Amino acid sequence: MKDNHQKYVPVMFSLLLILGIVVVFGSVASHDFLNYDDNIYVTANINVCRGLTWENMQWAFTAMEAGFWHPLTWLSLMSDYELYRLSAGGYHWTNVLFHIASSVLLFFTLYRMSGALWRSGFVAALFALHPLNVEPVAWVATRKDVLCTFFWMLTLWVYLKYTEKGGVLHYLLVAFVFAMGLMSKPMASTLPFVMLLLDYWPLGRFRKISFLRLLVEKAPLIILAFIVMAITFIAEQKMGAVIPMEAFPLDARVFNAAVSYVTYIAKMFWPVNMAVFYPHPGYWPPWQVIFSSSLLGIIFFIVLKLARRFPYLPVGWFWYVGTLIPVIGLIQIGSHAMADRYAYIPLIGLFIMISWGVADVVERWVALARLLSVVAIMIIIILASTAAIQVRHWENSIALFKHAVAVAVENHVTYYNLGIAYRERGNLTAAIKNFKRASQLRPDLANIQNNLGVALFEQGDLEEAMAAFGKAIQLQPDHAGAHNNIAMVLYRQNKFETAKDHFLTAIKLHPDYANAHYHLALIFGQDGLKEEALNHYRKAIQINPAYGIAQYQAVLLGILKD
Repeated sequence: MKDNHQKYVPVMFSLLLILGIVVVFGSVASHDFLNYDDNIYVTANINVCRGLTWENMQWAFTAMEAGFWHPLTWLSLMSDYELYRLSAGGYHWTNVLFHIASSVLLFFTLYRMSGALWRSGFVAALFALHPLNVEPVAWVATRKDVLCTFFWMLTLWVYLKYTEKGGVLHYLLVAFVFAMGLMSKPMASTLPFVMLLLDYWPLGRFRKISFLRLLVEKAPLIILAFIVMAITFIAEQKMGAVIPMEAFPLDARVFNAAVSYVTYIAKMFWPVNMAVFYPHPGYWPPWQVIFSSSLLGIIFFIVLKLARRFPYLPVGWFWYVGTLIPVIGLIQIGSHAMADRYAYIPLIGLFIMISWGVADVVERWVALARLLSVVAIMIIIILASTAAIQVRHWENSIALFKHAVAVAVENHVTYYNLGIAYRERGNLTAAIKNFKRASQLRPDLANIQNNLGVALFEQGDLEEAMAAFGKAIQLQPDHAGAHNNIAMVLYRQNKFETAKDHFLTAIKLHPDYANAHYHLALIFGQDGLKEEALNHYRKAIQINPAYGIAQYQAVLLGILKD
């Protein structure tokens, strides 16, 4: 009877895990899209907003938008569009479902590999409910993270089956699921390295098979990973996201990596002041670099010293260090120092070290061992409560960036995006205030000036708006948006010929500018050039099929033409 009850414990734990995730993340059903990357991935992405057509599926496998080659992420978002259109809650729940699946797979995989039920369960609970993992789950644009992690966990489960049964078919299945992970996000590229770690412990394959054979076994997966990483690097370079060495020298990158490794650990133990953007300082204060480097060196020494006696220590530590390498900043992408979402998979290594390490220590003292389960439950409840609070900060763009302004180092990104959020809500006074603060912090960025100009234009201050747009073009002469916006001001002032020149410049710089095509059509129509006007109406509608006013004007002009 005891054995029968024991069989159901993993299932019951999984149900509790699912319930905990639903309670913590349930509020995302009422969350909005954010103005930070959600527009790139969904709301302003024409291909995604056309759903699962054959042309869009082809596009998904060739697109390099957002600096990634991740066709499965695009297909996933297109599928959501088919189901939910632009209702944000559905997209959020898809993220939650992938997080649930990853958490359950992590639990069962660790349990099957190690035979340690409660230790595996504690790792899965930490992964499922830790506040640092709120960002990848509560943000639609991080679909790539939760999707990649799902395939990561599924690959480990299939790999476990391969190690038990062997055979070409099982290996091909491992390769196939791993490829799915790579097509979700290139973060999966470190997975063959993690497989080698698991071969050492808990699978114990090193005792039966040489390291060289195990490495050769992973060779096809490693080659696949390098191909995807190369494609990603090209994509990031193409969109200008790879920061050159002149901006962030190698020593600054290495120092930032050391500080970031330690900061993630600190946030794991004390998850406070979490923000969507952490600005790169360039160079950290010397004491922080020395402290972080020293601490990392001490941990490396202890882990290697105790490796034979406690094999889970090197496995967990090198899981953490190794899986962070692609995003630790040695190749600097963007202007951030670190990001909470980057720790989504790496923290599992630290969770393994903690779960197995603490259990091994306390089991020597009976009194402590009895308290361990109570302490573990309290820790999970505290983390889940903190995570639930953190989830609320992701409710909408204003809530997110107001929180970031309050807890993070002052930076232009948070003020800029807060300004956009206020403008979208119609609070132009607050928008202008935040744009101006962002401009003070980074007076060299054309986008800030352009959006400041838009807010001033919408407020009716055409003179100040024109000055802001002019400064944007001075900073970036090929800024299509600024040319279009100058044209809008001139159009409002009935200076149609001058406006036409700027609209044409905007289209030359950005051929898919529907608004510019539409206003050019209006100007050509006023000049009696109906054929040219119809051509621009058609282009505006082709770019944006939902451009209702352009459709109406085109039909009206066609009737008049006939």
